[in-house]
Amino acid sequence: MPTHCSRPPLSLRSLVLGCALVLGGGAGAEAAQCELPREAPEARALEALLSRLGECQRDAAYLAGIGHFLNEKARYDEAAEHLERALLLEPDLKGAQVDYAIALAGLGDIASAAALVDSLLADPGLPAALRPVLQRQRTRWARAGGTQLRFVASARLGYDSNLLGSPNLSSLALTFPGQTVNLPLDESYRRRSGMYLRTDAHVEARRDQGGTGQWDLFAGVRSRRSDTVGEASSDQIDVAAQYNTYQRSSERWGGYMGASVSALHARTGIDYRATGVSAGVGSLRAAARCDARAGIDLQIREYQSNPVLSGRYAGVSGVLACEGRGMQWLVGAKAGRDRAADAARPGGDQVQYGIRAAAVWTGVGWGDAPQGQLLADADVSVSRDRTGYSALLESGRLRSVTRGTLRVEFQHPLAYGALWVAGAEWTVQHASLALFGSRSFSPYVAVRRVW
Repeated sequence: MPTHCSRPPLSLRSLVLGCALVLGGGAGAEAAQCELPREAPEARALEALLSRLGECQRDAAYLAGIGHFLNEKARYDEAAEHLERALLLEPDLKGAQVDYAIALAGLGDIASAAALVDSLLADPGLPAALRPVLQRQRTRWARAGGTQLRFVASARLGYDSNLLGSPNLSSLALTFPGQTVNLPLDESYRRRSGMYLRTDAHVEARRDQGGTGQWDLFAGVRSRRSDTVGEASSDQIDVAAQYNTYQRSSERWGGYMGASVSALHARTGIDYRATGVSAGVGSLRAAARCDARAGIDLQIREYQSNPVLSGRYAGVSGVLACEGRGMQWLVGAKAGRDRAADAARPGGDQVQYGIRAAAVWTGVGWGDAPQGQLLADADVSVSRDRTGYSALLESGRLRSVTRGTLRVEFQHPLAYGALWVAGAEWTVQHASLALFGSRSFSPYVAVRRVW
């Protein structure tokens, strides 16, 4: 590739090819094993470069150059993967940002591609020859929408120390006027451990509306089966849609509106459905930056198996998600009230709030160029009843429940785009009423495939 731009090329891709070294996205690596050719390689030479990726996973310039060459071959999925890693290592590589925008547009994610171009146009240090071409490309993207699809399927085999989420009790104390009676719990209500198989499949879709906003759609199914404890089997369906409006600026703030439906059926007899809507303000993320949003959430929570437990939830929530050098993280919080649909519901209305923090580290594992990912996800939630739960439990004492969950997971690539996964999940639930306290530990292994 030449090191200067003699005249403005006719297209965004041809300009990037001519000016990649000026932008810093394809200058090659200092180490001999990570050097790049100065001209676009033929197919066989490109495969040879790809074969050395394991040695160059920490070389941002090499990854950016590989992504650029893959774009030239219209191999956008592979290009996006390497360019994203390059930007995690070196967020300021402008050439990699342009190539990443090309890859995202090739995959149909016009909104994200436009966000990257907007951030480049806002940079006063952008080469003058590139600015009009980026502006023309930005205009074309604004006039044409695009659709991006993503499919995920996984199978998990695990062990759970408390398959039914049973209380930490062998007997239950009932309070009657003037006396307390301890009754032994039947075996079916006590903690039972065993193996389980869980399968998940979901599809995500994003549709850009040509400059005014975008649709995000999600549909997923989950099934868990246990031969050890048949009652622990369950099925769940989730469907959600969200429309994001945004301003075409470097900040890209706008509004969002969403709707969701979830349904759970368990062999323990639980039939639960939640229907919700949400709305608020947020931003759409550009490369290596943060995405923030805050809004209101409304839900109708229905227990078909026990209608007296149903409620109507209203609350607020917010989340901040960021990317850095080899790391992605988020922090979220929520607070609200679940109002009883039936005045006879034990405990009456309930105040609920919680906080969640999660992080993903890339380049984790063994060898000189590890390719694994490490995930840590922690969630703490608190709920408090407004009235006494039951006169038979500690003479009508108010119920408060604090639930904490921690999941740690390691992923490593396999052949054909699959991942193998090993992880563990801990759940501890403390409650003012002993009947609602529980704990569990679940290690697991899984295989996951993404299309």
